[in-house]
Amino acid sequence: MTNWHYLLLHLTLGYPIYQLLGTIKHELAHAVAFKLSGFGIQEFRILPFRNNDGTFFWGCVTPEIKDGARDNVHIYYAPYYVDFVLIVTGLLFGFCLRQHIVLSEFTALEVNGLITAVMLTIVSPIVDILYNLYKYWRWNRGDFAQAHAFSLTH
Repeated sequence: MTNWHYLLLHLTLGYPIYQLLGTIKHELAHAVAFKLSGFGIQEFRILPFRNNDGTFFWGCVTPEIKDGARDNVHIYYAPYYVDFVLIVTGLLFGFCLRQHIVLSEFTALEVNGLITAVMLTIVSPIVDILYNLYKYWRWNRGDFAQAHAFSLTH
């Protein structure tokens, strides 16, 4: 198989796995931000679902209000901080390796490892950011809408 075949396999068969891992990363970032802000976690969902009004969600974290908990805009932006770190890390890794890479000399396992690294550190975070920006722009929903509403009231 050529490298393009491996890439096509990752995009078609591997994408659901990358989406699930991306959802775990996204919701975990919210959960950590809630905990750091003094909240508990009432619900942590990483599988896609529809709520009572039919709205689709990839996952969600529901905080448990505790005494001393302080709501802040960073709770809503936490996944995008993680996305930024992943993108920068992936790009730096790529720039450091590009001097030493000759793809034609790589084994199938090495090619698959590189594709996985690019998908997890660059593609998945960019898709996460763009999808959530689109939700904000199109329906005024999601993390950016919540952060915007929070900034208007505080």
